[in-house]
Amino acid sequence: MNKSLPLAVVALGAAAAAGAVPATAAAANKTTKYTGAKETYKYGSLSVSITVANKKIKTISTSYTPNDPRSSQIDSEALPQLYQEALKLQGWDVHTVSSASFTSAAFRQSLYSALGHADLLKK
Repeated sequence: MNKSLPLAVVALGAAAAAGAVPATAAAANKTTKYTGAKETYKYGSLSVSITVANKKIKTISTSYTPNDPRSSQIDSEALPQLYQEALKLQGWDVHTVSSASFTSAAFRQSLYSALGHADLLKK
């Protein structure tokens, strides 16, 4: 079982497998993970992953490798702010976090890539 799936989706999928929910309802609530390009920036590298259901971003996470302890501290403070804004906007064009301009730019670029994979770029 995929631990990143929300409990409700797991329950719905199990119910559909047992025949309790129409297959179309289970398919409509399908959760899929998309990962953006790895972006290398002055202080490290990162890649954004999004979980999407019903054409909405449900979760955002990053895999990042900072170059030094100070970069790690900055990233750990900036990334939650970037996640929150991206979820609210349901898009990639988030504001730059003060003192984390390189991290913010890399986050936007990787998130844009992930949204492209998910076919969620607004036209």
